[in-house]
Amino acid sequence: IKLLESLQGARIEQKTLNELKENFEIYFNAARKLSRVIIKTQGELDFSNYSDDIFAMNTAEMRVRSLLHEMLVQSRGAFSGSVTEANKSTRSGIRLGAVIGIITVLIILLAGIHITNKVIATIHAVNVSLKNMSDGDAILTTELTSPSNDEIGDLVESVNYLSYQLRILATTDRLTGLKNFAWFQEELDRRIHEYRRSKGDNHLSLVLFDLDHFKRFNDNYGHIHG
Repeated sequence: IKLLESLQGARIEQKTLNELKENFEIYFNAARKLSRVIIKTQGELDFSNYSDDIFAMNTAEMRVRSLLHEMLVQSRGAFSGSVTEANKSTRSGIRLGAVIGIITVLIILLAGIHITNKVIATIHAVNVSLKNMSDGDAILTTELTSPSNDEIGDLVESVNYLSYQLRILATTDRLTGLKNFAWFQEELDRRIHEYRRSKGDNHLSLVLFDLDHFKRFNDNYGHIHG
């Protein structure tokens, strides 16, 4: 009875449990009383003197059997419902797991596509930069952005360093270390664009000057001093 009371989900009525306990106690007490008499008399007793006890014991036994059968039916229905609910929960969990799995795979695929496109775009930018450097079509002033710290990042850093070195060679006079005419053209274009973007808020001036009779200085002191 204690075991049945401890079962969760059995949904057995308390009234049924109380009646089962009561009839079982009647049966047990009557059986214990008759057992003691049988042991004491060594089986030589007049059962007619204990007919009430025997009737009570048999009646209680039949009622206990009936109640146990009734409880079994109730438990089967309850456990059947629990199994059905468990199956539903399991199927729902499987469907949810499948959806989560599909979403995870899609996220991984999208992340892979994004990374691949980024790497392809970086390689394309590197190719364009190298082509411009080899053709001499432009003086590179913008660094490429490194997408990562792997081999692609090392390649981008190498291209940026090469671009920097080529820019110095293209804009600096190697004899004097001064900026050359190519740098002047680039700087003049940049200043003009800044002036146009400011829509008149900034001012732009270009000053040209020369030294009169500078040839005399070269003639007197030499071209190196000039």
